[in-house]
Amino acid sequence: VQHVQFFKKDRSSSISLRSDMLTIKCSKYNEWEEFKKEIMEVLSYYKSIAEIKGIRSVLLRYINKINLDIPVSKLYNYFNYYPKIPNEYSEISESFQIHTRVPYNDNRLILILAKIPYEKNTIFYDIGYVLSTPERITIDEIQDWLEDAHEKIEDAFEAGITEECRKLFKVKENGHIPKRV
Repeated sequence: VQHVQFFKKDRSSSISLRSDMLTIKCSKYNEWEEFKKEIMEVLSYYKSIAEIKGIRSVLLRYINKINLDIPVSKLYNYFNYYPKIPNEYSEISESFQIHTRVPYNDNRLILILAKIPYEKNTIFYDIGYVLSTPERITIDEIQDWLEDAHEKIEDAFEAGITEECRKLFKVKENGHIPKRV
Protein backbone atom coordinates (compact mmCIF):
# COMPACT_ATOMS: atom_id res chain seq x y z
CA VAL A 1 0.00 0.00 0.00
CA GLN A 2 1.40 3.38 -1.01
CA HIS A 3 2.02 5.72 1.91
CA VAL A 4 2.48 9.49 1.58
CA GLN A 5 3.32 11.88 4.40
CA PHE A 6 3.09 15.68 4.47
CA PHE A 7 4.56 18.00 7.11
CA LYS A 8 3.99 21.61 8.08
CA LYS A 9 7.07 23.76 7.48
CA ASP A 10 7.91 23.77 11.19
CA ARG A 11 7.14 20.02 11.40
CA SER A 12 4.64 20.68 14.19
CA SER A 13 2.06 18.49 12.51
CA SER A 14 1.85 15.90 9.78
CA ILE A 15 -0.69 14.14 7.61
CA SER A 16 -0.17 10.55 6.50
CA LEU A 17 -2.23 9.05 3.70
CA ARG A 18 -2.75 5.54 2.45
CA SER A 19 -5.55 4.30 0.27
CA ASP A 20 -7.37 3.08 3.38
CA MET A 21 -6.05 5.33 6.16
CA LEU A 22 -5.69 8.96 7.13
CA THR A 23 -3.57 9.99 10.14
CA ILE A 24 -3.22 13.52 11.48
CA LYS A 25 -0.54 14.17 14.11
CA CYS A 26 0.10 17.34 16.04
CA SER A 27 3.17 17.78 18.25
CA LYS A 28 2.54 21.41 19.22
CA TYR A 29 -0.95 21.36 20.66
CA ASN A 30 -2.36 24.77 21.54
CA GLU A 31 -6.07 24.29 21.96
CA TRP A 32 -8.77 21.82 21.01
CA GLU A 33 -10.80 24.15 18.76
CA GLU A 34 -7.73 24.91 16.63
CA PHE A 35 -6.75 21.25 16.31
CA LYS A 36 -10.34 20.15 15.58
CA LYS A 37 -10.55 22.79 12.83
CA GLU A 38 -7.36 21.40 11.28
CA ILE A 39 -8.73 17.84 11.46
CA MET A 40 -12.01 18.86 9.82
CA GLU A 41 -10.22 20.78 7.03
CA VAL A 42 -8.07 17.75 6.25
CA LEU A 43 -11.09 15.43 6.33
CA SER A 44 -13.06 17.74 4.06
CA TYR A 45 -10.23 17.77 1.54
CA TYR A 46 -9.74 14.01 1.84
CA LYS A 47 -13.47 13.49 1.29
CA SER A 48 -13.34 15.64 -1.86
CA ILE A 49 -10.58 13.54 -3.47
CA ALA A 50 -11.19 10.04 -2.10
CA GLU A 51 -14.06 7.65 -2.46
CA ILE A 52 -14.85 6.97 1.18
CA LYS A 53 -17.04 3.90 1.61
CA GLY A 54 -17.04 3.86 5.40
CA ILE A 55 -15.02 4.38 8.54
CA ARG A 56 -13.53 1.32 10.19
CA SER A 57 -11.86 3.08 13.08
CA VAL A 58 -11.22 6.51 14.55
CA LEU A 59 -8.76 7.26 17.34
CA LEU A 60 -8.20 10.53 19.15
CA ARG A 61 -5.11 10.33 21.32
CA TYR A 62 -3.23 12.66 23.66
CA ILE A 63 0.27 11.77 24.83
CA ASN A 64 1.10 13.88 27.86
CA LYS A 65 4.80 14.08 28.75
CA ILE A 66 5.17 15.07 32.38
CA ASN A 67 8.63 15.87 33.74
CA LEU A 68 8.97 14.25 37.16
CA ASP A 69 12.19 13.24 38.86
CA ILE A 70 10.67 10.93 41.46
CA PRO A 71 10.83 7.21 42.25
CA VAL A 72 7.92 5.03 41.13
CA SER A 73 6.93 4.62 44.79
CA LYS A 74 5.95 8.33 44.90
CA LEU A 75 3.70 8.33 41.81
CA TYR A 76 0.61 8.19 44.02
CA ASN A 77 1.33 11.84 44.90
CA TYR A 78 0.75 12.81 41.25
CA PHE A 79 -1.55 10.19 39.74
CA ASN A 80 -4.71 8.38 40.78
CA TYR A 81 -3.72 5.68 38.30
CA TYR A 82 -0.28 4.16 38.91
CA PRO A 83 1.56 0.85 39.35
CA LYS A 84 1.93 -0.69 42.79
CA ILE A 85 5.48 -1.97 42.88
CA PRO A 86 7.00 -3.77 45.88
CA ASN A 87 9.27 -1.49 47.93
CA GLU A 88 12.32 -3.62 47.10
CA TYR A 89 12.04 -2.60 43.44
CA SER A 90 10.30 0.75 43.41
CA GLU A 91 13.42 2.90 43.73
CA ILE A 92 15.31 1.09 40.97
CA SER A 93 12.54 0.67 38.39
CA GLU A 94 13.87 2.07 35.14
CA SER A 95 10.62 1.55 33.30
CA PHE A 96 7.02 0.48 33.68
CA GLN A 97 3.80 0.55 31.72
CA ILE A 98 0.22 0.06 32.81
CA HIS A 99 -2.44 -0.22 30.16
CA THR A 100 -6.19 -0.15 30.78
CA ARG A 101 -9.15 -0.27 28.38
CA VAL A 102 -12.50 1.09 29.52
CA PRO A 103 -15.57 0.33 27.37
CA TYR A 104 -17.95 3.19 26.47
CA ASN A 105 -20.86 1.88 24.36
CA ASP A 106 -19.30 1.37 20.92
CA ASN A 107 -16.02 3.03 21.93
CA ARG A 108 -13.07 2.41 24.23
CA LEU A 109 -11.07 4.72 26.45
CA ILE A 110 -7.43 3.63 26.55
CA LEU A 111 -5.26 4.71 29.48
CA ILE A 112 -1.51 4.15 29.53
CA LEU A 113 0.86 5.39 32.21
CA ALA A 114 4.50 4.67 31.44
CA LYS A 115 8.11 5.49 32.13
CA ILE A 116 10.64 4.42 29.53
CA PRO A 117 14.41 4.09 30.02
CA TYR A 118 15.58 6.52 27.34
CA GLU A 119 13.27 9.35 28.56
CA LYS A 120 14.74 10.12 31.97
CA ASN A 121 12.51 11.92 34.45
CA THR A 122 9.51 11.73 32.13
CA ILE A 123 6.17 10.08 32.79
CA PHE A 124 3.91 9.48 29.80
CA TYR A 125 0.19 9.70 30.47
CA ASP A 126 -1.25 8.51 27.18
CA ILE A 127 -5.03 8.74 26.80
CA GLY A 128 -6.89 7.61 23.70
CA TYR A 129 -10.49 7.19 22.68
CA VAL A 130 -11.20 4.75 19.86
CA LEU A 131 -14.24 3.70 17.87
CA SER A 132 -14.67 0.00 18.59
CA THR A 133 -17.50 -0.86 16.21
CA PRO A 134 -16.43 -0.55 12.56
CA GLU A 135 -18.63 1.60 10.34
CA ARG A 136 -20.86 2.73 13.23
CA ILE A 137 -20.37 6.35 12.16
CA THR A 138 -20.17 8.07 8.80
CA ILE A 139 -17.68 10.69 7.66
CA ASP A 140 -20.39 13.31 8.26
CA GLU A 141 -20.68 12.23 11.92
CA ILE A 142 -16.95 12.52 12.65
CA GLN A 143 -17.12 16.02 14.15
CA ASP A 144 -19.68 14.97 16.77
CA TRP A 145 -17.67 11.84 17.54
CA LEU A 146 -14.49 13.91 17.95
CA GLU A 147 -16.23 16.29 20.36
CA ASP A 148 -17.42 13.36 22.48
CA ALA A 149 -13.97 11.74 22.34
CA HIS A 150 -12.26 14.97 23.38
CA GLU A 151 -14.63 15.36 26.33
CA LYS A 152 -14.01 11.76 27.48
CA ILE A 153 -10.23 12.26 27.20
CA GLU A 154 -10.33 15.52 29.17
CA ASP A 155 -12.45 13.84 31.88
CA ALA A 156 -10.01 10.91 32.04
CA PHE A 157 -7.04 13.26 32.28
CA GLU A 158 -8.59 15.20 35.17
CA ALA A 159 -9.68 12.00 36.94
CA GLY A 160 -6.20 10.49 36.57
CA ILE A 161 -4.13 13.27 38.13
CA THR A 162 -3.93 14.57 41.68
CA GLU A 163 -3.95 18.18 42.85
CA GLU A 164 -0.17 17.97 43.20
CA CYS A 165 0.17 17.08 39.53
CA ARG A 166 -2.34 19.80 38.58
CA LYS A 167 -0.01 22.33 40.22
CA LEU A 168 2.75 21.30 37.78
CA PHE A 169 0.55 22.37 34.89
CA LYS A 170 0.00 25.77 36.46
CA VAL A 171 3.72 26.52 36.74
CA LYS A 172 4.63 28.57 33.68
CA GLU A 173 8.15 29.55 34.66
CA ASN A 174 11.57 27.93 34.26
CA GLY A 175 10.58 25.64 31.36
CA HIS A 176 9.36 22.73 33.48
CA ILE A 177 5.81 22.74 32.18
CA PRO A 178 4.56 19.26 31.33
CA LYS A 179 4.00 18.97 27.59
CA ARG A 180 0.59 18.05 26.23
CA VAL A 181 1.30 16.47 22.88
